[in-house]
Amino acid sequence: MSNKVELQGTVVQVEEKSGETTKGTWKRQNIVIKTNAEYKNTIPVGFFNKDLDVKEGDNVMVTAFVGGREYEGRYFPDIDGDTLTVTGKAMTTKEVYTTQPEAVAVEEDDDSGLPF
Repeated sequence: MSNKVELQGTVVQVEEKSGETTKGTWKRQNIVIKTNAEYKNTIPVGFFNKDLDVKEGDNVMVTAFVGGREYEGRYFPDIDGDTLTVTGKAMTTKEVYTTQPEAVAVEEDDDSGLPF
């Protein structure tokens, strides 16, 4: 049995952290995915030292490893991202306006006999 899972959903949050160690710089991106599941439909996934081109509103497919770690006798769950594929980009404000149908010109009737 594998601990690798596949998730599909929409990115609702992107958080980046980075730092320096004696071995060099590190980068961690945490994204929160909202799935179509009825319960527990927001899932945080962490990606370590990967350059992801993802933003809030993007539809994604993620493969991740589910596991955990022990610290001082307590166990903590981890979901570590392996791959991320953007299946649909979020629309920007400019794209929203350009995808609207163009206005149709309405011809005015000559109703000179009307009082208004």
